[in-house]
Amino acid sequence: MSDKITLLANQMTQLTELVVTRFSMLDQRLRGLEDDAVELRGLLKAVVSGIERLNSRMPLEYDDPVFDTEDQDDGFLTPPPGQFRH
Repeated sequence: MSDKITLLANQMTQLTELVVTRFSMLDQRLRGLEDDAVELRGLLKAVVSGIERLNSRMPLEYDDPVFDTEDQDDGFLTPPPGQFRH
């Protein structure tokens, strides 16, 4: 009976080591994902701030268009007579 108890104790020890190893691997993976999430947040913040900076440089009033289509109208975009441009 002592051999069965020893065998059971050894199996429990091996199982405990396997569980601890698995949890350690999962913890490392989770830390890696958290680091990736922090990096992604930083990149997204940089993109948003870049968009905000570009938006702040845009003219407030669009009465003076940056691209004037009247000066460069070669007739390609002009609809034929009697038709409307959509």
